[in-house]
Amino acid sequence: MRSVLSILAVATATGAFTFQGPPPRASVSAENDAFVFTAQDVAFDVADSTKSTTVLKMRQDVDAIGKDLEAMLDDLAAVDRDLLAKVAAINADTQQLKVDIDGEMKDFIEASNKWSADLTNTFETTLGDLVTTHETTLAQMTADYTKKMDAALASTSSITDKWDEEDVKVQALTQGKLDNLQKDYSTKVATTVGQSGIVAKLAADHQKVFDTKFDAQQVIWIGGMRSTMGGGWETMRFDRIELDASGDYFDIHNQYFQIKKPGIYRINFHSIMYGRGGGRYMVRINGGNMMNEGHMELGDRYSNGRNWWRWFWEDFHIDQTWYFKQNERIEIRSYASSGHAMHGGSNRNSHNRVTLHYLGTSANNLRV
Repeated sequence: MRSVLSILAVATATGAFTFQGPPPRASVSAENDAFVFTAQDVAFDVADSTKSTTVLKMRQDVDAIGKDLEAMLDDLAAVDRDLLAKVAAINADTQQLKVDIDGEMKDFIEASNKWSADLTNTFETTLGDLVTTHETTLAQMTADYTKKMDAALASTSSITDKWDEEDVKVQALTQGKLDNLQKDYSTKVATTVGQSGIVAKLAADHQKVFDTKFDAQQVIWIGGMRSTMGGGWETMRFDRIELDASGDYFDIHNQYFQIKKPGIYRINFHSIMYGRGGGRYMVRINGGNMMNEGHMELGDRYSNGRNWWRWFWEDFHIDQTWYFKQNERIEIRSYASSGHAMHGGSNRNSHNRVTLHYLGTSANNLRV
């Protein structure tokens, strides 16, 4: 143990005595490896020396610290001796354990080698038994398979023979059925053909009756010409339409009707013309006359025709029924030597009107 004076010297040399702020009262204390001395006023208390702050008092404090330190070091030395004894015991145990492990490892290796040899012997023995069993079983299975296959082939041959026998019977039966069906079909076809002829005749008879009947919806066109013609020959224009129910029977163009469905049609026309001298009118088909020219001597009913020089309005009519063919064109033409060949009209109260009326069909043909 270091002496108190040496400790004081070390503390002084290392600057352990440090004063910051007002100097503290004189005292000594131990901090880590150094003593700390503090001093402010030296005081003597005669009545109680423990309250004195003299150097002698500080010496006493240092001696007390030294005793405490010595006791502490003794305790540490005892602990150290105890630790050394325990370490020695552990080392001895470790050496003994190593010896024990070496012995046990040797025993383990010997036991392991013996176990491996026994296992190998057992495996080889068992494998030989398995091979023998497998070969025996395979031979038995092959024999059974061959026996069953032979039986199956024999059974198949029997079934094939039976199939051929039954197939002959089925073919004969099927052919008989087919022959009967063919005969029955031929008989029914013949009957149907005969009935078809009857049905066709009935249909033709009904069509004839139907063709003689008028449609509930009349096929007709009513109209006329708006403007008034001048003198000479002119063709009537159909630009005033009063009723158009022509359907798909005929078309109406500017100056002609064109037949789409052949049949019997009626043309009815009336108008008035103005002038003196003779007047003419006609119906034409495809540019040729259907009727010869109608004549009218204007003013012939006045004064026994002696007033030939006078001008008159006279009415004239056309009423013709004819069998028209498909695509034939129908025109109405009028003539006045002077004046007006036809009076026009733009409303119902008109001076001209024409109707084209479909009447039906006929089984008979035209003779001209």
